[in-house]
Amino acid sequence: LAFMNMRGKIKRDVHIVDGSQVVTHSLPKTTAFISPQYRPKRAIKFSILVDSAGTPLATTLSSANKHDTSLLDSTLAENPINTWIYSKTKLLGDKGYVGGRQELTAVIHGYQPIFHPRKYHLDQLKLSQRKLLIQHRWKVERTISWLKSYRRIKYCYERSFGAYQAFLDLGCLLISFQKLYL
Repeated sequence: LAFMNMRGKIKRDVHIVDGSQVVTHSLPKTTAFISPQYRPKRAIKFSILVDSAGTPLATTLSSANKHDTSLLDSTLAENPINTWIYSKTKLLGDKGYVGGRQELTAVIHGYQPIFHPRKYHLDQLKLSQRKLLIQHRWKVERTISWLKSYRRIKYCYERSFGAYQAFLDLGCLLISFQKLYL
């Protein structure tokens, strides 16, 4: 990413954050008989930060019972691109990130947050923010679908977060490498 940043391949105007769940096959089947209130989910969640071209910048893993907002701070902290130098970087997010604490977290990391609910509520935003969400929001979804096209990322067969994080980073590396020479 540092090499891509030096060559000007990383877009700094807009960054987009989102999360996704991945089904795990490593939990024993006996956990299915525990009460649903106490049963752990048979999934893990990853949060991803991409630039406006869809290049993955940072990922964070956690258990699936955590909300996207709890992963926002660690995902933004993993971003190797210093957003304080580029003071007008906007951070886009969906309904899961709406709230005062998440906006404060984005400001602390040097972003201008634009978090908004679903597209049928777009009339509540300014025209410029509405255009940004419509133009760029789909790029993070596209990157997640590219990542889930790899078999080891679509389903988690590992018992540790570290092994799955390695495969997730490798998938992000392959996507970034393809974007380097476009």
